[in-house]
Amino acid sequence: MLPLESVKLNAENLLHLLDLMSMNSAKLQGEQLDRLLGLALNLSGDIQQWFEQENKRREQLN
Repeated sequence: MLPLESVKLNAENLLHLLDLMSMNSAKLQGEQLDRLLGLALNLSGDIQQWFEQENKRREQLN
């Protein structure tokens, strides 16, 4: 499982990446856009995976 600090950093990176993409959406195209969207998906996947594992861990405690 990812440490909480790593998940927090991924969430912050995702926020900043999406903000940057939003501000520059008219300039982004083609491969550049595809790579940035891939990075965003990877960051969000890491966060989702952590939440799923944390939820299972908490369910086992109850």
